[in-house]
Amino acid sequence: MNKKGQVTVALLLTLFIGVVVALAIITPIFQNQGTLTDLGNSSNVSYTMPTNGTTSDLTACGQLNTSAVVIYNYTNNTGDVGGANAKIGDGNYTITQAIGSTGYIATRIYWDTLAVGYMKAGYKANVSCIYEPTGYLHDSSSRNITELWGIMAVLALVAFVLAGVKYEWFD
Repeated sequence: MNKKGQVTVALLLTLFIGVVVALAIITPIFQNQGTLTDLGNSSNVSYTMPTNGTTSDLTACGQLNTSAVVIYNYTNNTGDVGGANAKIGDGNYTITQAIGSTGYIATRIYWDTLAVGYMKAGYKANVSCIYEPTGYLHDSSSRNITELWGIMAVLALVAFVLAGVKYEWFD
């Protein structure tokens, strides 16, 4: 009997399981590519100002800010000059990159001066910046190779399907 062109249940089951597993693996690959290769953007993210002379994580700006950090006062409990939405000058703080409170590299902010009435510890501020998220690859060649991961995974899936079809239909 000539079996050429017939598809067996075993082939269909094998291909179904293989494709489901591959899709389950490919989805996180593409999701992680975004984290590893795309810059983040924080716009008006809430931040609580610490006390003078302290350093804290500026979590809104990821592991490294790549633009100027802009901080605006959000609350004005005293009615002092500046008030709500007043820009806090960058002379009042210093931005660095160091090991953060989570144990990972983080954007850190050291507050020099928060003496003005609208810039006091415990007040809310809005932070805006473009940043590298945790896990971002600094090296451009690494980012390019990372984008190949998804392509290679899809090609492996196609090869798996074609090998099964070839085995069943063309042997």
